[in-house]
Amino acid sequence: MQELINELLAPIGPGATAEFYKQVCQPFGARVMLGLFMNVAREDQPIFLNYVSTLPLLDQLRPGDPKPRAFLEAWEKGREYCRAAIEDARRTGAQSLIGLISSAQEGGALTDDEMMAMMTVLFTGGFPTIAAAAAAALYRLAENAELAERIRRDSTIAPKFLEECLRIDSPVTLVMRFAMEDVEIGGKLICRSMPVYTMLSVANRDPKEFPDPARVDIDRPNLRHVAFGNGIHVCIGNSVARAAIPRLINTVAQRFPNLHPDPAKPVQWETYATLPAHGTCLSVNLRDGFSATATRNASVDPGGIPPTPDSRGSYPRRRTGSARPRS
Repeated sequence: MQELINELLAPIGPGATAEFYKQVCQPFGARVMLGLFMNVAREDQPIFLNYVSTLPLLDQLRPGDPKPRAFLEAWEKGREYCRAAIEDARRTGAQSLIGLISSAQEGGALTDDEMMAMMTVLFTGGFPTIAAAAAAALYRLAENAELAERIRRDSTIAPKFLEECLRIDSPVTLVMRFAMEDVEIGGKLICRSMPVYTMLSVANRDPKEFPDPARVDIDRPNLRHVAFGNGIHVCIGNSVARAAIPRLINTVAQRFPNLHPDPAKPVQWETYATLPAHGTCLSVNLRDGFSATATRNASVDPGGIPPTPDSRGSYPRRRTGSARPRS
């Protein structure tokens, strides 16, 4: 993993500028999940990236519309890959995630389509979580010089720093659930089977649980949060994110000791009702410092890694703001 981090950071020299989210965080998330975790060869990774890019087409369908051709073609290519991966795992006895999934498929527990769906869930659940959490953590690193210096002196606190960043800038802002029974909340009746949006990001800034919730404080007595959800619905990418991102934080802290927000480019966080809530786009410019423009749920250009839709709902309001640069 360190080799991957070094590779992604190598083009960013002292005094250089870089669009950090697109150049580092997105490929970091994709390659960690597909390459290191799922063991998908680099040349085969575009199969899954292309499939994910077709998912927004489904949001445009009306009842009774056929599925878009681009989506079906991308799905078929993914299914063909899964078939080949199963055969290779059986032949070589590969001890990998694909090998475990293929064992379930061989035993009749999974069909080809279900294996493709499993691979897609693993990727779409992990890639945007890692990319979004990494981007927010690096922004907070640049915004908090004293914390960055503490991390340079003691790399073991990077996981605590990540947890506080996850709390304050949750990569998944909301999830949709269904009521198991009739329940009254705040004088309103929520009927059984009714969909309910739960705001994870709001819970993570509850002042009753986290005094001065907008402040980054890794010394809080309570670093528990629900950024990844809870229970059986916990985000599938959480363990990979927690293993990978602290290494990125430590490396960036050591390599770029003068990171700070650029006053010429204040940070902007934006949310859109028509776009999924899973993901944060953070554009970062480094030039003997750190300038950032951040946009939640922003898509990338066709030449980059495609946006990752989330079936759990969309963030219901638009918000813009800026962060004051460190002098």
